[in-house]
Amino acid sequence: NKLPNVPIVPLTIEGTYNALEKNGLNSAKVKLVIDKPIYIKDYSKEQLNELSKQCYDIIKSNHDKM
Repeated sequence: NKLPNVPIVPLTIEGTYNALEKNGLNSAKVKLVIDKPIYIKDYSKEQLNELSKQCYDIIKSNHDKM
């Protein structure tokens, strides 16, 4: 199984709940954290199975720091 050499980039977005209103969008301050790319081309099957948890942990860590 050959995986593409395209990175997965975890993104953390904070503050979008302030932009959403019943009647549409509201102006709001939103923070975006763009993390280091994760290249999975050489990941083993076990590493691929843990990839979603790896991304979740990165995003959760960012949220905890905000």
